[in-house]
Amino acid sequence: QVAIGIYALIALFKRFPSRLSFGLAIASLVSIILINVLNPYSTMAEHLAVYAFLLLVIGAVQLSLELHREQA
Repeated sequence: QVAIGIYALIALFKRFPSRLSFGLAIASLVSIILINVLNPYSTMAEHLAVYAFLLLVIGAVQLSLELHREQA
């Protein structure tokens, strides 16, 4: 989760597009499905679910900042 925090700081300060965060979240969700199919008792899917949620939150914050910059 520290890596997601570092990504959030870099993404916000470097002004990465919100699509990147949403794309990473979707990739995490697809990975969860694959992991559950291959190994239903893996705890890695739980960690990826947390990462997907955090990436969705980061993407939403980025999107709101992008909209705020466009209106200013």
